[in-house]
Order: sequence, then C-alpha cells, then structure tokens
Amino acid sequence: MPPATPGKDRALQSTRAALHSRAVFDQSASYPEFANRQIVDIRNKKQLSFYAKDELATVYKRNLDRYGNAMGPTYESQVAKYGSPEAVIRAGYRTNPTMDILTGIARIRRTFQHLIEDYVT
Repeated sequence: MPPATPGKDRALQSTRAALHSRAVFDQSASYPEFANRQIVDIRNKKQLSFYAKDELATVYKRNLDRYGNAMGPTYESQVAKYGSPEAVIRAGYRTNPTMDILTGIARIRRTFQHLIEDYVT
C-alpha cells in the first residue's frame, strides 16, 4: 500500500474527527437517541433513492410541506406519530408491499394479477 499523502491524511483525520465527535461527544443526545436519529436519516435517504432525479424537486417540496424537512420526516415527528423511540425503530423495519413491488424488491402475487390487469385495461 502506498504511503498516505499529507492532503489525504488530513482529510482522513478530519473525517474521523467529525464522526468521532458526532458519535461520542454529542452532549445533546444519548447514544440510543443518536442511533435512532441515524436510522430515521438512513430511512429517509433510502426512500429518496428510489426517485428519479427529475422527480426529486417535487418530492422535496412535498416533504417540506408535510414534515417541514425536505429529506422527509424528522426524528421528532416520528416519535410524535408512533409514541416512542422503540416504535419508531419498529416502524422503520416494516415492509410496504406496494413500495416493494414498485421498486422491484417483490413481485406481484398471481392472486392479485387479475385485479391489476383489469385496472390497466
């Protein structure tokens, strides 16, 4: 492995320091709350990744109108909606069959295929 250059080494140290200060020295939140906030952010980014670039402006506007945040629901709004941080985490792992089909994660079951064909034709 080639030796690190001074510029790369400084960038790496800066990244490490930023991550360390967010994870360890965040005095405003406990570690579980920090982790929960990260999960909400990850979920928002995942959801946004399914949209085409030309659709994002519309999605950002909708999110701002609905949540007051262009990226999607905030941790605070999720806790208010679900009642507890634990419920927010459980909700983050729920599946959404419609979104799974639209994104290609799941296939349409044969039992519902006729409903879709009737709707489309």
